[in-house]
Amino acid sequence: MNETTTLLATIGIFFFAVIVFFFTFRQDNRANINLESSRKANHEDHTLFDSYQSRAEQGDVEAQLNLGIMYNVQQNYDKALYWWLMAAEQGEPYSQCNLGTMYHLGCGVPNSDSKALHWFQKAANQGLAEAKFKLGVISSFSNDVAPNYNETFRWYSEAAEQGHALAQFSLGAMYMDGLGTEQNYIEAFRWYNKAADQGLVEAQFVIGNIFHLGEYVVQDYFQALNWYRKAAQGGSIEAKYQLGCMYHSGEGVSQDFAQALHWYGEAVKQEHAGSQNNLAALYANGQGVSQSYTEAVRWYRKAAEQGFAIGQSNLGTCYACGQGVPKDLDAALYWWQKAADQGFAEAQFNIGAMYAQGDAVRKDIGEAVRWYRKAAEQGLVVAQVQLDSMQ
Repeated sequence: MNETTTLLATIGIFFFAVIVFFFTFRQDNRANINLESSRKANHEDHTLFDSYQSRAEQGDVEAQLNLGIMYNVQQNYDKALYWWLMAAEQGEPYSQCNLGTMYHLGCGVPNSDSKALHWFQKAANQGLAEAKFKLGVISSFSNDVAPNYNETFRWYSEAAEQGHALAQFSLGAMYMDGLGTEQNYIEAFRWYNKAADQGLVEAQFVIGNIFHLGEYVVQDYFQALNWYRKAAQGGSIEAKYQLGCMYHSGEGVSQDFAQALHWYGEAVKQEHAGSQNNLAALYANGQGVSQSYTEAVRWYRKAAEQGFAIGQSNLGTCYACGQGVPKDLDAALYWWQKAADQGFAEAQFNIGAMYAQGDAVRKDIGEAVRWYRKAAEQGLVVAQVQLDSMQ
């Protein structure tokens, strides 16, 4: 195999993915309860439990609410539902909101957004910001309710004005995308900032992206790093990845392989495929670590097995070159094919070269041209040159 013409997908490829969150609704397998800390009950305090039980049975709505919380923590959803229903029917807004969440998530009850809407509306009418936010979610993201972005915008706006961070973030997204309102980047950025200032990592990450790309604002790598770092410290896996990429390439910051290794290392703890790929590149090139193709292959394989196209292509290259694994053109073709099927141009080019030269496949110039053309149509210059030379 002529590696200088064929192995275009080099070991040192990075992947700079920018993922922007838009609408989010945090969910888990229990009702999502946002209450003041003074209302949170310790389910291990049996004395407190007995006190709530006694008071709840006498109709005390505060006790009914907190008894429901205790049962919810224990994942005893039937009893949580019972006590929240008792409190909700007396007009207790947090219990009404929690009932809505249980119906929305199908937690302990059949999923029903129409019933969720009923309870959220009751809580929202009493001014509860969490209920208003969730009404906004259901207005556009529900199987039971026809999408209505104007209603979503209205409810997000009301909750955002009350300081609800996720509503502020989601309102920013609506302004950014022009959903339910006219597109307005200034307003989008203002609301993202409000959410980010409250520590919402999704908003911090998006602001980092905005400064990183220089879209809607003057490009500012210092600000991008600052916001990515805040988001990463808050647990954002994508922010950790972006920090790794910036230090890896020296984009807007002094190139620092040790920092790249650190942030990729943090992200791979959460099985982030792009970080696995780029960590492999550090090992392959001996950047910040001792050079090891064996370690490179191990990390490329992790990324490839998650379906990450660049990792698949790079693993194919390792097999084609015999780096970290015995040389195996069949295995190289296997992984390049997987990457090519996802539209990765370098892998498409490499498959074209295999058909052109008859490596691991029967020589077929027609097939070679087909694969070269796929890569060329994506703007891969070497594929365009190769096609021109064949005409």
